[in-house]
Amino acid sequence: MLYLIPFLNYHVSIIKSGGIGRCIAIELARWNFPVILVARNSSKLEALATQIHEFYGVPTKVIVSDLANRNASEKLFQTICKKNGLEVDILVNNAGIGDTNDLVDMDLEKIDRIISINSIATSKLCQLFGKEMKKRKRGRIMIMSSIAGSVPGIPTTSIYAASKAFLNSFATSLGKELECFGISVTCVMPGAVINTNFAASTNMEDSFVWTIPILCLTPHYVASCAVMSMILGHAEITIGWPNILLTKIAPFFIPARFLTLICELAWRPDPFSTFKKDKTNVYSSKS
Repeated sequence: MLYLIPFLNYHVSIIKSGGIGRCIAIELARWNFPVILVARNSSKLEALATQIHEFYGVPTKVIVSDLANRNASEKLFQTICKKNGLEVDILVNNAGIGDTNDLVDMDLEKIDRIISINSIATSKLCQLFGKEMKKRKRGRIMIMSSIAGSVPGIPTTSIYAASKAFLNSFATSLGKELECFGISVTCVMPGAVINTNFAASTNMEDSFVWTIPILCLTPHYVASCAVMSMILGHAEITIGWPNILLTKIAPFFIPARFLTLICELAWRPDPFSTFKKDKTNVYSSKS
């Protein structure tokens, strides 16, 4: 509880993306943190802001921004800190996108967008808001990464996995740079999370990992673990015991190439679900 006291009167920045971002915003509101919601969809942000204000009574602010655009991070910082004069003591970098495809078959625009949002925007936001935190000698930064960045590599999603590996290294380095100024950086690494649009947006809906309930996390659970770890100042958290087993324990016993093969199989479509769909189509055509 002592960790909450210095932050109760200051504004919080939420970089919202899908189900996890929404749940993180709600989780912070439950702790009485004011929130700034940032994303591309203004109607969804307004609806969420209204719900948070009605249920938790904390101040909310909505800013529409596409972080893939050039200078979007700088404009966001100017709007929040310079134009509105708000102090951000907690920065949550949750915006992120991915794709499932062989690299040579991907559009160059898609590659650029993944790198821009996952790596470049996060780096810029941490620099801009982190600099202000350093002056005040207080702050918390959360970086939403993935276990995809903790394994040797995942074929069919090489750009996404590499961008998350960048975030893992970046969070560790930044955390050491800022810890002497009273600022902690928490890297959050979940695995498959249900009830979000991530699987659909990355062409992963038929992937094997989504067919095993024990491997799937809920956004509410991820948000709860992430916010608590950030408040306590933990450097990183891997959420879900199967993910801890895969990224923290398995590398001591399994060769990197074999781990890559396991991850590739988990990421690729489940052959049984494909068979079921084909079977269903056959039956439907007969009827």
